[in-house]
Amino acid sequence: MKRQREVFDAYLAAWLSRTGREPELQDAERRNPNEGPAISLIYRDFPQNGYVTGASYGLSGFRHSTEKRKPCELAIVMHSREVEWACIPAKIVGALRGFRPFGPGQVIGQVEPLIPGSQMRASMLGEPSSELGPSTLTISQNPDEEFPFREIELIQVYPLHMSERDYAWKHGVDALTRMDWQRLEPLRPPTV
Repeated sequence: MKRQREVFDAYLAAWLSRTGREPELQDAERRNPNEGPAISLIYRDFPQNGYVTGASYGLSGFRHSTEKRKPCELAIVMHSREVEWACIPAKIVGALRGFRPFGPGQVIGQVEPLIPGSQMRASMLGEPSSELGPSTLTISQNPDEEFPFREIELIQVYPLHMSERDYAWKHGVDALTRMDWQRLEPLRPPTV
């Protein structure tokens, strides 16, 4: 338990270095509370005024049996002041952790809108946008047996309309990402 808190503190310190500020923290609902925390880190007006950035904490300490990659967490950047967008990564972790490993190229659908009033009900996991910054956070200079990793990989969540989700499932995520669309705009019309 003490080690888990040390890793969380190191993760927060890495985000502090990136953002220059402390986050608001919010617990996310978890499908299985025995699998550990699912916490939202919320940054208002980051990377600039009028944006909200969020990250999960709770995925990096959980290793799926088929996972070969370094530990990861999910993150999001949206051109919005609605903090609900920043909570989506931790909600995904709380709902789906343990079912399969997370990685770029996955498309996740859900029944309800991602946030109240939104038309988007799906997400695509991908490489971090330039607004989010580098794809890794260094959390330790001295890995040990309990947490043998120096870095946590960030995977960005991109909200989708259902038509975009269906297009990605039919034609592949690469076909969708090659299209010209405003990935950080929550009020954008569907691309397809």
